[in-house]
Amino acid sequence: MIQHRGQEFAGIAYIRQSNSEIKLIKTKGKVNDLPVSPSECAKRTRLTIGHVRYTTSGNKEKFLAHPLKGHLVNGGEFAIAFNGNIPRCHASFAGIDVEFIRDFIQQSTDDIETTLIKLMKTVKGVYCISVLVADAIYLIRDRYGYKPLAIYVDNHTFSSEYLGDYNTREVKPGELIKCGDKKFETVFQYPSDTLKLCLFEYIYFMNPASSFGSIQIEKVRVDYGKTLAKKSAHKDPENAIVIGVPYSGIVTGQSYAKQNGLEYFQGISKKRNIRTFIMPSNEERIDMCKLKYGFDDSIKNRKVILVDDSIVRGNTLKTLIHNLREFGCAEIHIRIASPMITHPCFYGVDMPTVEELIASEKNANRQIEYIREYINADSLVYLDVDECVDPVTFRTSNGSPSGTPKRVCDTCFTGKYNSELNKEIDW
Repeated sequence: MIQHRGQEFAGIAYIRQSNSEIKLIKTKGKVNDLPVSPSECAKRTRLTIGHVRYTTSGNKEKFLAHPLKGHLVNGGEFAIAFNGNIPRCHASFAGIDVEFIRDFIQQSTDDIETTLIKLMKTVKGVYCISVLVADAIYLIRDRYGYKPLAIYVDNHTFSSEYLGDYNTREVKPGELIKCGDKKFETVFQYPSDTLKLCLFEYIYFMNPASSFGSIQIEKVRVDYGKTLAKKSAHKDPENAIVIGVPYSGIVTGQSYAKQNGLEYFQGISKKRNIRTFIMPSNEERIDMCKLKYGFDDSIKNRKVILVDDSIVRGNTLKTLIHNLREFGCAEIHIRIASPMITHPCFYGVDMPTVEELIASEKNANRQIEYIREYINADSLVYLDVDECVDPVTFRTSNGSPSGTPKRVCDTCFTGKYNSELNKEIDW
């Protein structure tokens, strides 16, 4: 279970070895807070699904740890775990998409595979779903491929991201896979010719060792660092040190320093498995920011270039800069490896309202100066949208763009929403 993708709830569903009953184990908090560990559950069964929750819709105070259990009309139980966000769910579900999916399956009179195919045809996105039944696990990725989902072919497991040198592959956009009898089998492939890979996955969410859309995250972030350094060089103060905000800013920060011939020093440390952006409330993000970072004494009285992945609300970075100044840093220059986030995301990232976004105003030039003053930085530089999209563009053997359509979702930076997902879902 990949803890960095969610920290509010954790849960496991497995089939008891003695019968076909599905057992659920859940907790508020992290995987280590579960009363039974994932490895212990694996000893009790051959079929298990797990989930760490990062709330992007519905009531954030509600205890809604995945997986959820349901009952099939034709007999038997199932459990589902969900990653994503279905815009404009049927009004009676108040936008709680995993309950919508559960009830869709529960009300179907078809067999499970036919039901899941109908689900994929009815609900266009945004989701990756795992479904546990008595004799198999089914995996689904929406037709646009917004969110990552991968299978480990040799040991018959799966996860949102794959790490290390294993025999792996991504679940294709629009693909329904059955995992049973120690093999993966494609049950259905929806014709998918329009990709919308979430650009924010490359920027923030994913582990640098992962890949998404056949492109390694670490390579993308190295490219972001080089580009950011080139456009910022004239603003870099003399004798500055570069620090990547842990952990998603580290690779980009190291690349930045190398490109501009500056010293890189990891003068900021962070407690493991704490990500302020995915905390459920702004108050919790600010409080956690005060607690999660430690500073090395050698950065006192130094000019610091701080490289971070993004600025969403601005409050956590403002708190970090305040703490660095209190600690004794002479200057703090901010470099952001993404464009300004100007529009809400309804596709699985928790940026649901314009009011929350510090860069939501239309006048970008005025906004950059406003943001710089708000966070109390000495200088502030962002990447542009094209500079972020370029490293994740398919290329020919000579390095030029392949001519294929843009394959990423950059809605939160451009406001160009997927019109197909704005239609009301009803059934």
